[in-house]
Amino acid sequence: TGKPIWAGVAGYAADFVSAEIANAAVFAPCDIDGAVAALGRLSLEQMPRPVFVERYARSRIMSAMAKDVLELIEEAN
Repeated sequence: TGKPIWAGVAGYAADFVSAEIANAAVFAPCDIDGAVAALGRLSLEQMPRPVFVERYARSRIMSAMAKDVLELIEEAN
């Protein structure tokens, strides 16, 4: 949808959102001051994310998974 993402997450989720999603602000769960600061870093407008959408499209992931399965079958034979 391109809407800003304001995420109270930690660990891998925080790393993923920070690295992969444009116009996303991350703060630690239950950290009110961090949430307010993160909100201030967001651009409150829609921003298309075509690279993210292409990289994580279900069709692309399923094709890659099918290719991996076929390669495993070929290696086993």
